[in-house]
Amino acid sequence: MSFLRAAAWVPLALACATPIHAQPSGVQVGVDPDTVTVGDRFRAAVFVPLAGGQASVDLPPAPDGRWQVVGEAQRTDSAGIARIVIPMVAWVPGPGGSANGEVRLTARSGTVSTVPIAIPLPFVRAVLPADSTRPRGPRDVVDVPGTPLPWAWILAALFALALLAGWMWIRRKRGGTRVAADARQHALAELDRVRASGLAEAGELEGFYAQTSAVLREFMASTDPRLGVDLTSRELMDRLSRNGSRPADLERLADVLADADLAKFARRAPSTDRALDDWGAARRWVESFGRHATEGEE
Repeated sequence: MSFLRAAAWVPLALACATPIHAQPSGVQVGVDPDTVTVGDRFRAAVFVPLAGGQASVDLPPAPDGRWQVVGEAQRTDSAGIARIVIPMVAWVPGPGGSANGEVRLTARSGTVSTVPIAIPLPFVRAVLPADSTRPRGPRDVVDVPGTPLPWAWILAALFALALLAGWMWIRRKRGGTRVAADARQHALAELDRVRASGLAEAGELEGFYAQTSAVLREFMASTDPRLGVDLTSRELMDRLSRNGSRPADLERLADVLADADLAKFARRAPSTDRALDDWGAARRWVESFGRHATEGEE
């Protein structure tokens, strides 16, 4: 799993979402993860109960430049709730404060109303180490050779880049991602560990979905750096659909990730039977992902 392979997503960045905060009119907000480094992306989520109609979120730019929206909001509806996920980035170290905005509700009759919201932002770590403010002695003068890079080295580098681009194009044309056997076996073992944990039977479906989703995201990132653990579920599905993955393999995976997001962010997990079905679908996807690429080449 590489908003947000910034860290090789690879710690369990989504294993535990921050608490959901209730807003007026039943709207709930949350942010994930709850701690980031300056420049790292994170995701804010707004959950709006819908009785028909439409909902959208407006987050005006921060007047002090502390945070910034860095992509389009992704909306999915499930169980009568509109889930709107907004990719953001923070630029100032320290407590994140909150991002103030509003939810715009449009009823089926055409009536428009707004609900003010305040999204709690994550704590932001500084990029520099803690002792970077200590005075340091002057550095020695280093002679820098003035000889320009030989043309032979430049041409060799361009040739290597062309070879790499050609190899990636051929790999894409052959139909998808090849998965190392050890990565697949590790993911399957982790999924079996989640199933054996007893979380589903104990009704701890939020933790069950969080761990299952984390295993899937780490597995995806290990197969392709572009499938980072920091991506939203919608971004992951878009990139998987463009890397040669078969639509039949992705349809059920999309449902699994949507249910996992609902359990982690909105604390509205499906039934235990549904959770176990999703776990089985996740394991079957890990078993099949990338195998058609290898079989096609053979």
